[in-house]
Amino acid sequence: MVPTLATTSPPPSEDLHRWFHVYSGTKLFYEDKGLSRFTYYQYQLTVYNDVGYTSGDIVTAVTMAGVPLKPPTLSAHAINHTAVQVNWNKPSLQDLQGEVESFFLTVKSSKSGPLLPYGPEVMSTVIGDLWPSTTYLISLQVFNGAHNTTKAMVNVTTPDGECGWAQRVAQDLIPWDAGTDSGVSYESPNKPTAPQDKIRPLTSLDHPQSPFYDPEGGAITPVARVIVERIARKT
Repeated sequence: MVPTLATTSPPPSEDLHRWFHVYSGTKLFYEDKGLSRFTYYQYQLTVYNDVGYTSGDIVTAVTMAGVPLKPPTLSAHAINHTAVQVNWNKPSLQDLQGEVESFFLTVKSSKSGPLLPYGPEVMSTVIGDLWPSTTYLISLQVFNGAHNTTKAMVNVTTPDGECGWAQRVAQDLIPWDAGTDSGVSYESPNKPTAPQDKIRPLTSLDHPQSPFYDPEGGAITPVARVIVERIARKT
């Protein structure tokens, strides 16, 4: 048996990549207990008789993820009187005690709202068909294959539905990955991505060499802010 760690934290133990004799007997099964959570293990069976022995193929198994330590980060803002944009970050492997299998988003006002599932690659969404001038409670949980995180929750209020011009609109801008180059930093050599990936917003956990990397999985600092302001009205 050789365990290989599936996460980068905590530091690997001294018995990684070493074989251990864990069972001798004639039973047709064995329960290997006391293992580390969310860790890959390899097993190989050797059978002996009076003449000699033979070894079977190596098989790999992974233990279930642990109980998450922290909820995800979550933010939301109204983009018009009937829609809000919701953004979140993927928790680190250490905080999640495993890998993301699904995100579950809930939107509630005075009544219970639907549970919206998203895949592990999704980091934002726009929710439409909302009521104007209404406060919504948005909550997010992450599922690691065995456990859910506690809920991250934010309130967002849609503006009044009266038609007209906004006096001022501000939007923070974060970097996006165009899916055409596999570099991870500004100094990376050109390496075209083939086939091209989907265009997506960058996160702080994409790669340790990224200039936006944050091991805590915090929100990326905006690289710019666009402000549109109405300064005059024609009559």
